[in-house]
Amino acid sequence: MWALVYGLKHFRFGDNAVVLISASIFSILHATVSLVWLLPSFWAFLLYGSAMIVWSGRSTKLGFFGALLPHALNNAFVFFVAFLDQRYGLS
Repeated sequence: MWALVYGLKHFRFGDNAVVLISASIFSILHATVSLVWLLPSFWAFLLYGSAMIVWSGRSTKLGFFGALLPHALNNAFVFFVAFLDQRYGLS
């Protein structure tokens, strides 16, 4: 994600365009696994891209971790629910 966002910024796209383009690309890539993931991942990547853009105003490192932290928390929650489902048969 970092490479795409900063690559788009290199081509002088505005911040909103960078967030929308990167969210679209990453949600389409996630939808190749399952079409159901298209919209939820789009909203999530809007958040991650926005966090990266906002925090990168202070430093590139903070921009990277500003996107990494909510993404890691989201994935951890999904894996935790999948683990509980497999272990205890929640569904």
